[in-house]
Amino acid sequence: MDSFKNIPLYPQNDKSFLGHFEGVFDSVYIGFLPFFTINDRNFNNFDYKKAVEVTLEQARMQDDIFNNIEASNATIHIRNVSYPSDEEILAHGKIVPWFDVLNSAGLASKSDLYKALKTSIGAYNENYARPDLAKKLDRFTRTAQVWQPGEGQYDVLTLVKIYNSFRLLGITHIIVEDEFLETRKELILDNITHEKFIEEISGKDYYIYSVDQSILFSID
Repeated sequence: MDSFKNIPLYPQNDKSFLGHFEGVFDSVYIGFLPFFTINDRNFNNFDYKKAVEVTLEQARMQDDIFNNIEASNATIHIRNVSYPSDEEILAHGKIVPWFDVLNSAGLASKSDLYKALKTSIGAYNENYARPDLAKKLDRFTRTAQVWQPGEGQYDVLTLVKIYNSFRLLGITHIIVEDEFLETRKELILDNITHEKFIEEISGKDYYIYSVDQSILFSID
């Protein structure tokens, strides 16, 4: 990752993304992990979340690793076993645009929707959490049977779009690296389907870029 090795992924608060990557990229775009529906698949309670909040006792029932943790007031989120699998999402998932979600949930902006989602999935501490916004979002997703995205890694619907973007641009040789640039793999898209491309991207992979470094995808 020669062009980026001396450039932190995120700029300081007083600098724009475009200014941060000046001399590397001409344009910078911010995308959002998608909400989605599954045809003929309904859920109950909090099944629309990829991770759910549980007590330490509940966590211990699902994974022995929590037996080594002493009782505390820490909030614990674990994988929701009722959340659709990648295979099911890929086969039957339909993206619900963020604009539609914020309007239907009664939120004022994408910024409010972002804060609502981060609060809903437990990504904010109490200093940043917006339970008022999360309540609106949760009410909408539960009523409309819309699944919420997770965080911190690429989802399958986004990976399909990334694969198709490279193909549309005629880019066939790409590189995939993890967050700390410790692992690196090269993929030739002419030789793999989008399903195989998805299999090649692990939860720790943060950077996906063309070999000539003309286009970069990264995850927050």
